[in-house]
Amino acid sequence: LPPSTTNPKAMFEHVGQFWTSTEPVLVDGKIYAYGYADFNNTGTEMVVTDPSLPGSVSNPSVIELVPGVESSGPYAFAQVGDRIAMGINATDLGYELALYDASAPVSTSNPEIIDLVPGAMDSSPDYLVGDGTDLYFTVEPESGGSFLGHLDATQPILVGTNPRNLGQAVDYAYYLVMGTYLTE
Repeated sequence: LPPSTTNPKAMFEHVGQFWTSTEPVLVDGKIYAYGYADFNNTGTEMVVTDPSLPGSVSNPSVIELVPGVESSGPYAFAQVGDRIAMGINATDLGYELALYDASAPVSTSNPEIIDLVPGAMDSSPDYLVGDGTDLYFTVEPESGGSFLGHLDATQPILVGTNPRNLGQAVDYAYYLVMGTYLTE
């Protein structure tokens, strides 16, 4: 079968390359996922595939989210509003939350990188769940502990206010991952 939204295995095996993918997201008919792009020396980057087009050298395409870094290592994709949320290696900040606008080119402000726990090397956001313009995620900073976070994509980013910490409740994070319910 040819690559398609119903045949993702073929999507990541064509053109002689094997793409690994964790939690891909479908936005505007394109699949955004994590991929290993060693053929162009960028390491792990965001891979974009248009399932309506045949596989080629340019489909899937690789988006180097943090130019100049060997690997931006994006993971845990989710759609929130009109952006793609993910965890990303932000070099000097460590692993942080990033919001990417697929309709705009990569720049110093796209993706927008949010240092969830200022001062900690890694905030390590994970288990991202988009619900319209709301994003829920877990945070496990290197400094210890974990908490459930919430971001409202309709509001300006102001760490401590948006996104905000919903509490150090591991049970909430568990329920978030299982998809049983989201609560504040």
